[in-house]
Amino acid sequence: MKWLIRLLLVVVLLFASAGISLWLVSPWLITKLVEKATAGKGIAVRIEKPGRPTLTSAGFETLEVTNIPETTSNKEASPAAYSLRFSRGKLEYRFPSYNIFRAVFSLLTGTAVPVNLDLSADSLHAELKEAGIKFIDRSPLMSLTGKLSSSGNNNFSFQPDSFTYIVNEADIKKEKLSLEGIDYAISLSGEEQWSQKPEKLLVRRLLTNGSAAPVSNFKAAIPITPKTFSSENIVFTNCSVDLLTWKASTDSIVYNTSSKETSFTLQLEKLKLEDIPGFKGKDNPYGTGTVSGEIPLTFRDTTITIANAVIRSEPGAKLIYYSAEGSPLAHVNLAGRGKETVKQLSAVINLRGPMTALQGIALNDVSCTFLGGHVSAKKIYYDLNKKQSHFTIRIRNIPLRSTLRLLGDFSGSFNAPLSGTVPFLVSRKGFRIKNAHLFSAGKGEIKHTPKEKPNIEEKDMFSSDTKPVLYLFSSPDMRINRTVSGTTDIMLMLKSFERKKGSGSYNLDNLKGTLTLGQDPSKPDVVLLEDFTASIFGGTVAVDNVAYNFKENSADFILSVERIPIQELINLQGLKKVTTSGTLSGKIPIKMNGPLFEVHQGAMNAEEDGRIIYNASEEEIAIAHESLKTTYSALSDFHYNELQASMDIEPDGESIIQLRLKGFNPSFQEGRPVHLNLNVEQNLLDLLRSFTISTNIEEAISEKTLQKQLKKSQ
Repeated sequence: MKWLIRLLLVVVLLFASAGISLWLVSPWLITKLVEKATAGKGIAVRIEKPGRPTLTSAGFETLEVTNIPETTSNKEASPAAYSLRFSRGKLEYRFPSYNIFRAVFSLLTGTAVPVNLDLSADSLHAELKEAGIKFIDRSPLMSLTGKLSSSGNNNFSFQPDSFTYIVNEADIKKEKLSLEGIDYAISLSGEEQWSQKPEKLLVRRLLTNGSAAPVSNFKAAIPITPKTFSSENIVFTNCSVDLLTWKASTDSIVYNTSSKETSFTLQLEKLKLEDIPGFKGKDNPYGTGTVSGEIPLTFRDTTITIANAVIRSEPGAKLIYYSAEGSPLAHVNLAGRGKETVKQLSAVINLRGPMTALQGIALNDVSCTFLGGHVSAKKIYYDLNKKQSHFTIRIRNIPLRSTLRLLGDFSGSFNAPLSGTVPFLVSRKGFRIKNAHLFSAGKGEIKHTPKEKPNIEEKDMFSSDTKPVLYLFSSPDMRINRTVSGTTDIMLMLKSFERKKGSGSYNLDNLKGTLTLGQDPSKPDVVLLEDFTASIFGGTVAVDNVAYNFKENSADFILSVERIPIQELINLQGLKKVTTSGTLSGKIPIKMNGPLFEVHQGAMNAEEDGRIIYNASEEEIAIAHESLKTTYSALSDFHYNELQASMDIEPDGESIIQLRLKGFNPSFQEGRPVHLNLNVEQNLLDLLRSFTISTNIEEAISEKTLQKQLKKSQ
């Protein structure tokens, strides 16, 4: 037994002395072993300042791995294809199911030993020189498993089984393209033929030429191999990305290494209109609802090109216009003509500044089919710092029948495709419109249905006040200006205009005027009408200015009439026995208060000589007294050279109309001059409501209200 004990002691001493010697010369030995292991493998390994190994690890200051270029026939070496440089790293090794002594003993006896190697470093710089790819990882961590064996004479071999590399916050650069903040897991194994399956890739930032695209948190699946970046196209699949504040996705993204272009079709899913810059509004959003679509994009340097994009609107998506007090006045139903609100959208987008300090986004040559019409803009610029955008929208033949809806007490139908230009300035405070021009050759109608009054007695007395009023118009032409505070000026022109209420109606032609909405925030229901003119009966009516309160149905203004044919007024009153010539001009002060009207000291005068012919029937002449017969005779062919009319109408409808006539009848008393004064007193409230005078004037002349006076000229 003693010899056995002595033998064991000798073995222990031999291992101990060998281990101490290996530790003392390990930096030199490690370098030599690495050089020997890589000899003839086409790679060169250089280790700077290798540390002394422990039983589980070995450190180094720098580890460089490069391929050995091939020497051509003319003895010129080609450039290295790739290189890797690890800085301040450490290699940890473990022998599963073995301790260090058993592992060394197994290697010395020719037994293969399983080994796990973990390489970590402060940084990794890799370069694929032929492809122009640079890779930077600031905290690389790699793991390698396999079997280590020895064939004697210090000839060691390693058979790998698997390799994993967890990439975290790395960067890849290829010329002007930079991918920053990359996460990716590389996993290779002999069982899988050492091929990398598509793995989820996260790119937090995408930049070209130092400027970032308006995208972040890009996610995609891609197999990363040296061939991936040396091929003509780099393909990413199952992609998603944050586009400004929205989520988007695409089936694939292709980067062409020759043209330096990235192309893909962006899928927008449930994009909220109120989140789009310019639509948020200060108090209320100018757009609500969700939209989605497909946007084909080509990205090169700081330019993005859109071609034939489609935007779909979900039911309920709309653009809203508000009054000064914030009440919605009208909205455009974006899904009114089907889900495809925008088709054939094309534009060129230029980014201003890097993503970390992006200054603005410019859209050039924008055009699309919108709601069945055409919309375009030469340039749209959005300043991200000022949160401001200015642009001019050009529209052509936008159908309004199924898209525009009036709100509140108003409704409408518009068979009037709209065209024109609308300059916008969008800012944090809201939006401004300057000198917009909208026009149409079509027709439309607007219905105003006043709310019923809660007072039953008042409703019975003035029931006509709650009847709907229908306004028919044709060929609208508008010039629009709007301030960010909501004040809106509309210079309106209409070829024709008709107002209907109950059985009454009146028509205006060539209507012109300027409407101002929201001028006084304390009076949001007041609409100011200025410089109003219109043709009626061949003459004109005009209003210099009037402030109409829609809520109270009140206004105070002077109606100017010019060259209104007297015969048209007679016909309007339903008088069939009176024939006239000549025109009237004058001013009529009108005060409206709910359903009531007041007129005080209204006056109209004839502008030229004319005739009045009253065809009294034989029955009227037969029953008339002598003075009335004289009046009939004078009016049978009255040539007037002066005609004056004055009127007063009280709120209760009681009215006094005074007519003063001067002239002659060639067949009456040898054509001597006649002065005729007529006073008509009656209640015109209901008549004015329908704008149709149905009082039997003939009866008033023959029986009641005629006060005649004939004067012979001196």
